[in-house]
Amino acid sequence: MTTDDLLTAERGIVVAPAGCGKTRLLVDTVLASSGERTLVLTHTRAGVAVIRSRLADHSVKSTQCRVATLDNWCGWLASRFPGLSGYVPTGTTRDYQTAQFGAKKVLSSSAIQAAVRATYDRVLVDEYQDCSGLQHEIALALAEVVPTIAFGDPLQRVFDFDRAMPDWANIVEAYRTSWTLDFPWRWENAGELDFGKWILRQRVALEAGRQIDFRSGPPNVRWIQLPTDTRQHRQINLEAVPHPSTKTSVFVLTHKAKTPERREFARQGIRLAVVENADLPDLMTRAAQLQEVRGRSRIELLLDLAHEVMTGIDVAGTLARIDALEKGTARNPAHAEERALIGLAMGADPAELAAILQTLAKARYVFRPDLLESFCDAARLANGERTLKEAAAYVRDRRASLGRKVAPRAVGSTLLLKGLEADHTVVIDADSMKATDLYVAISRGARSLTVVSASPLLPVVR
Repeated sequence: MTTDDLLTAERGIVVAPAGCGKTRLLVDTVLASSGERTLVLTHTRAGVAVIRSRLADHSVKSTQCRVATLDNWCGWLASRFPGLSGYVPTGTTRDYQTAQFGAKKVLSSSAIQAAVRATYDRVLVDEYQDCSGLQHEIALALAEVVPTIAFGDPLQRVFDFDRAMPDWANIVEAYRTSWTLDFPWRWENAGELDFGKWILRQRVALEAGRQIDFRSGPPNVRWIQLPTDTRQHRQINLEAVPHPSTKTSVFVLTHKAKTPERREFARQGIRLAVVENADLPDLMTRAAQLQEVRGRSRIELLLDLAHEVMTGIDVAGTLARIDALEKGTARNPAHAEERALIGLAMGADPAELAAILQTLAKARYVFRPDLLESFCDAARLANGERTLKEAAAYVRDRRASLGRKVAPRAVGSTLLLKGLEADHTVVIDADSMKATDLYVAISRGARSLTVVSASPLLPVVR
């Protein structure tokens, strides 16, 4: 299969196992369509950032190729034609689905179809296995207007939640022509071809409903057994992560439901950054809270936020110290951080929040950089015409459209790290993963894989 096959097809789907060159093929297809305009849609901000970075390496201009998440593009389309779409954004997570319904309505208009045809020569939809039923309908509506190629892998379907997901066989049938990638380029490029071939064999096993025995992998694969005493689990998981001095990229993957556990894990001082959810719910919550309060509550909420994003913040101790300073009972005079916090109680300028957070961060490790940077951006943007909550929504949406780069040492869910790669992967909570999450987790690392679990046979049969 070559890019010529994709460029001459009116409609088709590429079945792309992890690490087999899907992103390179997608970028090569854009490059080979010189003079034409391509719309590339994917599902995550990190995916957008990766594709844009690869295109930028080849000096592809934005006029030649637009890259966006499917949700972001639907929001843009529905907002451009509110009369047709009926879309009224509320600033909540409900906007994603209402924007999709609105985009589908807009695409049913013959005038809009003509405009889409005049704007794009081709549509490429990445990570197609994660399309909901409604997103699948939107992609097919585009396919009725311009040539459309989908890229996906049913064994990487981790965006399930409570959404109705289309059957993969029906997806393949709808796209009429299919091709399959089968060479492990990720591992070949890292000089670890045998490791890559082993990963592909495990994919076949998982597709057939069989378990993987992590005791029998190649030298790149290490299995660490968790004891029955759960009090030892955190330390064992921490010791499984390569030390920061190795100067290599590391992904730590957990089950997608383990959000609080990932944050606490990153807090433990091993230089990991948390990969945030795309809709940044904590940004919106903190902005709404800090927009309304004054006085001591303002200090307390800011310290709570600082504790959420960086190490070395003693909320109770700092509040007690400020109380003592204000009462004149403190033995030592206030230092710069404390003076800034005391002044915060008397102020109302949101920009003060950003200034103090950045001062606190200078001497501490920030393990949730996305949340900190987003809040500081919002605080600086807030003014008399834009509330802090409105500024936070603007920052959230802008970051969604720009895409995001994941830190080289990151902890995240299979949902958030799917489609990305690192030198080394550590999978914790592996016993709780089903086949799709497990496959996504084990296929991120190009050089090594460490699995921490109670059983060497995964996924666990329930």
